[in-house]
Amino acid sequence: MRITNSTLLRNYDRNLKRISTQKYASENKIYSGRKYTRASQSPLEASKALTVRKQLSHAEQYKENLDVADKFYTEAETSLLQISDSLANVRETLIYACNSTKEKTTDLNILAEQIETKAREMVSIFNTDSAERAIFGGESNSDEPFTIEYDADGRATTVLYHGVPVNAYSKESDFPYSNDVYIDIGIGMVITDNQEVDP
Repeated sequence: MRITNSTLLRNYDRNLKRISTQKYASENKIYSGRKYTRASQSPLEASKALTVRKQLSHAEQYKENLDVADKFYTEAETSLLQISDSLANVRETLIYACNSTKEKTTDLNILAEQIETKAREMVSIFNTDSAERAIFGGESNSDEPFTIEYDADGRATTVLYHGVPVNAYSKESDFPYSNDVYIDIGIGMVITDNQEVDP
């Protein structure tokens, strides 16, 4: 059997194209970091890859949600520590007022102003926002949860929580917007028919 030059050239050309295609495919895999360039090349592997990508995306979202929750509770803790310090100062002022031997009327008016200033500071701390939500606002985010009510002379008379005096009830659950507040981190909260979170 005789092999002609044209047969050799044809075989050489075919092999060169095949090797070039394989080289290009290998380089493409190396540069892209992907085993396949199209899902149709391996539907099973593509399905697994999409599942893993979806899980990674969910994990990243959970992490972001947990970061927001962590920030929220850290700010709540910081606010409560500030309130604790303010209450200690108020206590010291009250003890001083009870034990003071100075001119009573003038001294007590000054001390009353100091306590009122502390009350305004504490109300401001309790109205702190985190992630566009009032930390101590309960279920409501429409307005500031704590306000101070003043009399006709401009003196503070009582602190209100969503319009209700803070000493109006003995149980916190009696106050408006006092239901439990949940932070959804994305693990699948269940909502009941009453549009409430199933504990």
